[in-house]
Amino acid sequence: MTKDISSNKQNTGFLSSIIGKLSIISIGLTGIGILINNMYLLGFGIVDFNLLQPRNIFTGITFVIYLFIYYIIFQFKLDFFNLKKYSYVLITSHLIIKFFIIINGLFYLLRITSLPFDNNEYLLFSKLSIGIPGVFLFIYLSDAIFTHEERNTLIHRISFPFFKWLLILMSIFVFVYSYVFIPEFKQFAQSQTTFLFLAIAIFLSAKNAQAKIEMAQNGKKKFEPIKSFFTENHFDYDHIVEKFFKFIVVAFFIVYGMYLYSSHIHSNIPTNFGGAQKSEISLELSNGKKVKGELIFQNENKYYVQKERELLFIKKDDVAKIYLIKK
Repeated sequence: MTKDISSNKQNTGFLSSIIGKLSIISIGLTGIGILINNMYLLGFGIVDFNLLQPRNIFTGITFVIYLFIYYIIFQFKLDFFNLKKYSYVLITSHLIIKFFIIINGLFYLLRITSLPFDNNEYLLFSKLSIGIPGVFLFIYLSDAIFTHEERNTLIHRISFPFFKWLLILMSIFVFVYSYVFIPEFKQFAQSQTTFLFLAIAIFLSAKNAQAKIEMAQNGKKKFEPIKSFFTENHFDYDHIVEKFFKFIVVAFFIVYGMYLYSSHIHSNIPTNFGGAQKSEISLELSNGKKVKGELIFQNENKYYVQKERELLFIKKDDVAKIYLIKK
């Protein structure tokens, strides 16, 4: 009986812990969503802190996915904790090629419904940019199931590098061509370069630190880390000012990432997924008047409609009918 009671208490405690963590995560995602939506709306001179919108959670989730795309792809086929085996040139070239793949995929995926698909070039580039990461994953997963003997066969040693370099060259071609001939792509790529420079700095700094640690170990010496910014003690990284400085740096990059997301990603994601994709609508008001324009945002109470240079705030209670105009 005592064991059953103890077991029930443990299960209840575990469940409470899970619920508590989920609540914290939900609050965090909602906060991120509110900030991103307001960064987007600031471009129209609007601020909306309606906390009851479920879309804010979805906005937070899509932003986290956006960051994870960079995080996962940048680390793919690069062992971050053993970078000393790669050269500086190899690490940098790896990150640049992965950046090309990410930018190609994000740009064409987000604009798949708005690109002029009567243009065969756009249609081809959209298929290539979205398909290349999938093909890369397929060939590496296929290679993982081969035995050592199968990898040493002549066919495998020729075909695997051939397809890998073919995909890399295709990614470079799509990026360069799009960058030169599509102004929207050029603007989008330039807006995302901060992530590339940050990744290169982090990876090369980690490689340099790992190389120094290995040299110290080989020389049977104690590795001396970089000095603290704010104290003379080399190891005083728990100093409160040091912690605050790190927090400020991390917070800056997260907020800057939100700004990039709100400016170049958010408006291309459908509203079903927490985005702010614009749509042409026609509203029939209760008084019989009709309003036609571009729906830029909505909350539980109002529609924000842009009509030429005017920005209209229309209460939902005043709307009798709403029509979506297909482009």
